[in-house]
Amino acid sequence: MKIYWDEKYLKEQIKQGKSYLSIARENCIGRSTVQRALNRYGLTKPSLMWSPDEIVLLKKHYGKTTDFKGIFPNRTSSSIHHKANRMGLKSNIRYRAYHKNEEFFSGWTKEMAYVLGWMFSDGHVAPGNRMFRIKLTARDIGILEKIKSVLKTE
Repeated sequence: MKIYWDEKYLKEQIKQGKSYLSIARENCIGRSTVQRALNRYGLTKPSLMWSPDEIVLLKKHYGKTTDFKGIFPNRTSSSIHHKANRMGLKSNIRYRAYHKNEEFFSGWTKEMAYVLGWMFSDGHVAPGNRMFRIKLTARDIGILEKIKSVLKTE
């Protein structure tokens, strides 16, 4: 018998706090294989049903925040997004790959006026699809480096 089908082995792995994915990687098998083995011995956590209060909170907050730990302390982010998707809820929040200064354009400064002026002079707004584009050339690298330092971004 393969070790990952051994009940004692699986109990020990769970006791050590290992995830399905880490057990799968250590044994060079798929995550679903580990899940089937855990299900076989009753070692998986039971699914928590969503209460009516949680559903109301999800409808109220989904799409307005990305921090659900305080709202749903016993739910994983995967569980929250999966439930929202099944309910047809949409999120307008886009996760950013880079840090950005949310307050940069909130008040008039010399730096803000420079960046805004550059965007208006070298960019354009495409009609109808809410898209702002800036045309760049190799000569713009110095300007971009200056804007990057002013915005305090990566």
